[in-house]
Amino acid sequence: MGKHGFYVWLSYGVGLGALLLLWWHCWSTRRKIVAGIKEFEARRQRRKTSKTTERVL
Repeated sequence: MGKHGFYVWLSYGVGLGALLLLWWHCWSTRRKIVAGIKEFEARRQRRKTSKTTERVL
């Protein structure tokens, strides 16, 4: 284990795990936000086109 003791390596592992968990959380949250924005825009576009279609009929 080199010059470091067990608890030092354990803290390195916990720190790395926390960073990976933080990265995964940010990535998944961003995906949800982007998906929500795309769905909102699609819904807005559908409402816009349905209003113009009703006027034509």
